[in-house]
Amino acid sequence: MDTKQATRLTILADNTLQTIFERNRARDLGLAHETQDRTIDRNLASLRDGIKTLESQLNAAEEAGAKYVQRGTVIL
Repeated sequence: MDTKQATRLTILADNTLQTIFERNRARDLGLAHETQDRTIDRNLASLRDGIKTLESQLNAAEEAGAKYVQRGTVIL
């Protein structure tokens, strides 16, 4: 699994949460918040794609590990 990708996704999730807070504050103050809406939508799409990629990598690693276990090989 790509730990750099996981770290990037964590940072993106934190940034998205901050943007949501900013959006809500702007909305409560009656200010325009369309820019934040677009950023949130884009970030959520990136998070969704990144999570799918990490899940695929994890599944591939688990399958590779299962193949090694079936053969009796231990890899540390």
